[in-house]
Amino acid sequence: MHVIKRCPHCKRIYEQGPEQRGIGTPLRSCEGCGSTFVDTHENEWELLGPLGKLSFLFISIWTAFLFGIAFPALCYAIDKDAAEDHFLGLYACGVAAFALILWVMNTRDIRESRQRMRDPDYRARLRRAGLLRE
Repeated sequence: MHVIKRCPHCKRIYEQGPEQRGIGTPLRSCEGCGSTFVDTHENEWELLGPLGKLSFLFISIWTAFLFGIAFPALCYAIDKDAAEDHFLGLYACGVAAFALILWVMNTRDIRESRQRMRDPDYRARLRRAGLLRE
């Protein structure tokens, strides 16, 4: 689904594209009016509960399985007979490749999230926004 994200104060568009949820800072600053607000499509790893973390990992794994079909499909377009003979192997390679890419991206995002969460000033901003209870 295509999403258009707007500042809740001045309604300026700050992002648009396919709907994605990810690990990142939920705090946004509007370039138009300068207000700070919460983007509900992003969250810090530490702020996700066990179910949120499990859901995030499940979606990543499911994405790898879905995109894994792209590799045998590409091979099928190049050489139909070879792709049919080796479909399962090609699919496994495609899933493994996408899983590796997602793992690298997710571990980077989680590492950056943990680094942000070590900053006491950032934690105070999250508390003021009602996102962190300590």
